Amino acid sequence: MAVVADNRIPQSSMFYPKRLRLYDEIYLGHTPTTNYGIDTPMHKCNVWNVDTGAAFSGRITVMDIDSKRYWQSDIVQTFYPDEKGRN
Repeated sequence: MAVVADNRIPQSSMFYPKRLRLYDEIYLGHTPTTNYGIDTPMHKCNVWNVDTGAAFSGRITVMDIDSKRYWQSDIVQTFYPDEKGRN
């Protein structure tokens, strides 16, 4: 829902998705940003997706939610080249 939302719509608008108004910020994983061709955290509306695909062929990401600074590992499969993982 957040991916397709128009960022110009203010949170106070009746057109802003009601479920996104439940929290000031929402952090999620389980949907890799690499599905969208992005290897860094994604931010749309008040939603942050920090799953950068480590279970597949991506990186582990950790984010400081106060500053929004994030750090990433190298591509996880470079640490375990013979491990098939979920790929």
